[in-house]
Amino acid sequence: YLHTGWGINVHPAAAQSGKGYQLVGDHIVVNTPSEWANWSLPFHAIEVTDEGVAPHLFRQRYNLLDDRETFVRTLPEINLRKKEHFILNVDSTETLDVRGNIITKKKSGVFIPVWTYQVRMGISRVGSNAATAANILDGDPNTYWEPDPNDLIDDWWVEVDLGRVVPVDSLVVRFVDEELGDPFTKFRLLTSPWQVPVLEKSRDIGFELSGLTTIPNKDQRQFEFALTQQSADPEWTGQLMETIRIIVSDTRGGRGRLIGEEEWLALDPNERGDIVYFAEDKVGFEEPIVEKEKSEEKAVYEALSQERQGRKEFYIRERPRLADIEVWGWGDNVSTGIISGGGNITVTGSSATSPGAAFDGDFKSVFQHAVRERVSFIERGILIIDLGATFWLDAMRLATAGADQSEGYAVRSSLGDFDTNGLLRWRKLSPPMREDNTLERYNNILDAYDPPTKMKLLEVIQFNPVSRGGYYVGPDVSEYMLFSEGYAAEVVLTSDLIEVPAGRNLGAITWEAETPPGTQLE
Repeated sequence: YLHTGWGINVHPAAAQSGKGYQLVGDHIVVNTPSEWANWSLPFHAIEVTDEGVAPHLFRQRYNLLDDRETFVRTLPEINLRKKEHFILNVDSTETLDVRGNIITKKKSGVFIPVWTYQVRMGISRVGSNAATAANILDGDPNTYWEPDPNDLIDDWWVEVDLGRVVPVDSLVVRFVDEELGDPFTKFRLLTSPWQVPVLEKSRDIGFELSGLTTIPNKDQRQFEFALTQQSADPEWTGQLMETIRIIVSDTRGGRGRLIGEEEWLALDPNERGDIVYFAEDKVGFEEPIVEKEKSEEKAVYEALSQERQGRKEFYIRERPRLADIEVWGWGDNVSTGIISGGGNITVTGSSATSPGAAFDGDFKSVFQHAVRERVSFIERGILIIDLGATFWLDAMRLATAGADQSEGYAVRSSLGDFDTNGLLRWRKLSPPMREDNTLERYNNILDAYDPPTKMKLLEVIQFNPVSRGGYYVGPDVSEYMLFSEGYAAEVVLTSDLIEVPAGRNLGAITWEAETPPGTQLE
């Protein structure tokens, strides 16, 4: 509530309403999500709920799947070809203008809606039994994904999309308890730092093997895989990934576990496994009857004389059931929300690619960050990031693509204040060793800031410590990742124009709000 102190009395029933507020008595009331939607808000630093606006809590290492209900990333416009479809976790909605009208474009002489595409965390592809695949993300040990036993084992796989590239240092794979089913006999984990949003283009994903089991497993119900990044400096933690594919590579099929005949007969028919028939020779030695078709084995057995009919073994079929997974890493990347949160990203001089590509959570989109040099009286290559709010930054991660590593860089921060000459005050952040990466040539570099640094602006400069230009244009930066812990240091919420009753002078303006300990509202 904003108390204006203009000294008038209006009964609540006669409350006036604007787009981003209500006038109730001598109060300006803002308390619904639809009202806050009309304000200019740093959405990456706050959370809007039915109870109002609250600062977002930035975490460090956590189970990234905790974000599955809230995380969303907008994709560029995608034109599907015939017989192409989006992956399962992409939503499409009609794009609206500020007045709520559908934006259209002309195609083949017809006006059609412009669509907005958004990717969420979730199941992106699945080879078998798609209806239950999402159960592995719900955190419930009693729900599960089980591949259809009638499908070929080549189709026994499921794929999870984290929605953006993140550093992950641990993957936990957990199967159901014994009374509910079995673990996979063998499986593999494939991961990739990017995703292709077209369902039929999974071959374009550059998967690498991140974990596997080599010994047939019957009893182990939980596996944890520690992950490390190739071509990374010693401070780096985790492996960059967006897409995770779990592949079942072996199965016991119809011979999950040996049981008695009575227990076998009491099973649901869908749970019944194989019956193995044995033939007995004259000295009492038994061997299983094996035919191309299992139905023929029973016929062969029954055709034997009674003295040659050996024992029968009854099995419950293998029930390979994956209960859930956990993905532990660093997901609260400030970078992906800078633009939508009202921030800005600029680079001086001409650039072949947009700097926004290094802040979008998409590893495949790259920004060629030109080395700093003077070109036609312009200092080229100075990247300035307005974070859209003031943060306590505790780490920056630089990820470059392929052979185009950073050969050296420098980072400075600013609170946005000016010195006596009217120039921004900058503080050096990066250590001197970052100015020369030509020896190690790491693709992935982590700079930790201890203690965390309060900042609103960030400046990044790339340079070549050997030739400063020449053959080296600059690195292809996949991502500049910025991390904070706790709450933002300062956020600014800006309303639309508030129309007060005519002929009134404002006396005092006071706020009524709930503020967490250690915070204040101005």
